[in-house]
Amino acid sequence: MNNKENLPGSAFRGQLYGFFLGISGIKRHFRRMLDRGAYPDQPDPPPGRFYKDYAINENLVEGRRYWKISPRENPSRKNVLYLHGGAYVTNIKSIHWDLIGELISRTGVRVIVPDYPLAPTANFRVTYDFLAALYNHLIQEISPGNLAIIGDSAGGGLALGFAQQLRNFSLPLPSQLILLSPWLDITMTNPAVSEIVPYDKILDVPALIKAGKAYAGDLDPRDFRVSPIYGDLQNLPPISLFIGTHEVLMPDARKFKDLMNRNDFRLNYYEYPHMFHVWITITRLPEARQAIDQVANLLRESEI
Repeated sequence: MNNKENLPGSAFRGQLYGFFLGISGIKRHFRRMLDRGAYPDQPDPPPGRFYKDYAINENLVEGRRYWKISPRENPSRKNVLYLHGGAYVTNIKSIHWDLIGELISRTGVRVIVPDYPLAPTANFRVTYDFLAALYNHLIQEISPGNLAIIGDSAGGGLALGFAQQLRNFSLPLPSQLILLSPWLDITMTNPAVSEIVPYDKILDVPALIKAGKAYAGDLDPRDFRVSPIYGDLQNLPPISLFIGTHEVLMPDARKFKDLMNRNDFRLNYYEYPHMFHVWITITRLPEARQAIDQVANLLRESEI
């Protein structure tokens, strides 16, 4: 077990950014979007600058798009399957592309970015079927030892649940999982969540519960495929988890850390004081740059 409590020299800028997120009404907007059923299911495409800086291939699997984005020079052998967040109901945004660009420029990795199916049009079964088809396609050309999975928020929960399913089916596992502000329990029943609600300016708990139910469909919400914290955590790839203390997802991240500790399973745990949900995607923040450096080092260390 490797626990790393990260204490940046000053979190003031991050706290200030979190304050402006609060007054921007992002939490209310998410709640209203779910109430109206106005789900933004179309992905933001890779930004124009990517086409200048990187080699981009757009492909289809199971009738859905995924992008392969590679450095034009000196590529690493490492590949990353990146699963974006969005509470399983919203698609990839420009801030995700910002983070992906940083990872490519710092490490030379190739990043595979799927436009995976979303609720309420699709439920978890459709999403898992798509991801399984994509993963099977990727490992025909990429050694699993050089394929990491990174997921943020809902994408982090999906990464952990999907790895458990691969393990259950005795399929080749990725080299590592990197979970960024992961959503580990769609029930949101951890009693400590209520203590964080006043500090989280982005995530609305009732809206999350509603989105989680749409994604799970008729599945038990404590099934590992939608709430991977309840699954079997044995024999998984090395896991690294990043979380901020001003996220309602933080109590379950700590619970996950305790579960891993109790069983002596390998975990790199990075907790950032005062940081808001998926702060790492705001790449100009000092705390985001520190976290990106740590993710980049994890990717370099695992290359074979």
